[in-house]
Amino acid sequence: MSPKLPGCPEWCPANHFGYLQSGTMKVQYKDGSTETVNAGSSYNIPPGACVWKKVLSLFSNFGD
Repeated sequence: MSPKLPGCPEWCPANHFGYLQSGTMKVQYKDGSTETVNAGSSYNIPPGACVWKKVLSLFSNFGD
């Protein structure tokens, strides 16, 4: 997240889960692995991740 959002941690400390309605969302994890979430998929992104690219994305995030 940092330096994109000054003052924020380098990796998001929150869990995110939801449904990607359209587009794609690329996620990078602290261990260096990556994941691509595609339209029509649900996702569960644990703490220690950073969403680094959203391409024409519309999503619903549930919970915290």
